[in-house]
Parts: sequence; C-alpha cells; structure tokens
Amino acid sequence: MSEVGLPFDVGWVERCVPAHHAIGTLLAWVHRFHELGWTPSYGPGDHGNMSVRSAEGCLITATRSSKATLTADQCVEVLRWERRLGRPRLWCRGQRPPSTDAVLHYELYRRYHTLGAILHGHDAQTLRRAARLGLPAVTGSSAMELLPQVLPLAGHATYLLIAGHGFLALGPTLGSAGAVALAMHRKSLTAGESS
Repeated sequence: MSEVGLPFDVGWVERCVPAHHAIGTLLAWVHRFHELGWTPSYGPGDHGNMSVRSAEGCLITATRSSKATLTADQCVEVLRWERRLGRPRLWCRGQRPPSTDAVLHYELYRRYHTLGAILHGHDAQTLRRAARLGLPAVTGSSAMELLPQVLPLAGHATYLLIAGHGFLALGPTLGSAGAVALAMHRKSLTAGESS
C-alpha cells in the first residue's frame, strides 16, 4: 500500500497493536525525549523515532506521531523489507505506518546482533558542540542516504550525529541507549562551559 509522503510502501501482515515486553520502556523513553525537547514538532507529528529489537525484526514509533501522547497503538513492528524498482516495501504488523527511518533501524538490527535499541532525537546543544566533542557524524536527509554511512560506524560507536539534524544513540537495551544520549548531552554542556 502506498502511503503519501513515505519513501516506501507498506505491506500489512497483521493490523493489530504489536505485543512486546519492552513497549512500556520504549514509551517512557519517547516521553522523556519529548520532555527534554528532543522531538520538535513539524506539524502533523514530531521529529525523532525510537525502536527496540523484536523477535521478528524491530518495534518502532509510527510516522507522524506526537511523542508527548504516544501510546502502544502508535508503535509498528517491522518484520522485513525488500528492495524493489522504485520504492522499497516494508512488511509490518500494526495500525499505523512506521517511521520514515524504519529501514535504517531494521538494517542496523539485522547487521549487529548485540544491538537492542536505537533512539533518534534532536539535541540542538550537542549539535552545536559537535566539532568540539569529536563525535562521528554522517550527512544525508533520508534513511536510504544514511544507511551506507551509518552501518560501518555503528559497529564501534554508540552515539552518531547526523550533521545539522540530530543523533542516533545505540545500545543493547533501551536504558543503555538512553543513558548514552543523556551522557552526551551532559558532555556537550561541559564542552560549552570550557569555551
């Protein structure tokens, strides 16, 4: 099914709220990022997306979702994806289309078996201090552009910047990925004080 504004088509395996043992923790991190101002609004939804590994793929926040009020029915399980002429197709379980970064998240989980969580947010403070912090950075405006740059870095980095945009915090659990994001924010504040 072609969704307006998405860079992929969605095939629905099942139209239901996906079940996952960590969905409460995922929602807690989504709400925390919103409280920190790391999910700015773009109109029909908020920037940023968060995911956790599932038995069959990954559970990710839905596209065009408000992070302040996100609930379990706004999470989507991505089970697989296929390259096709024109647009890729994602096969999903859920009620809403997944985040536009779903392919990037899915491929990171497929490549790195110890990776359990990915948190994507927009911390303006850390972006301003990026050069001073010496953080690895990639450039691009879509998941497909970022994919070939992020995949090799993710094997040895837990925090990556998307230049002029935001960050990816990676970890074996949602708690560890969230801790990385919070620690990097604190580090960026310290870097600002020393200038």
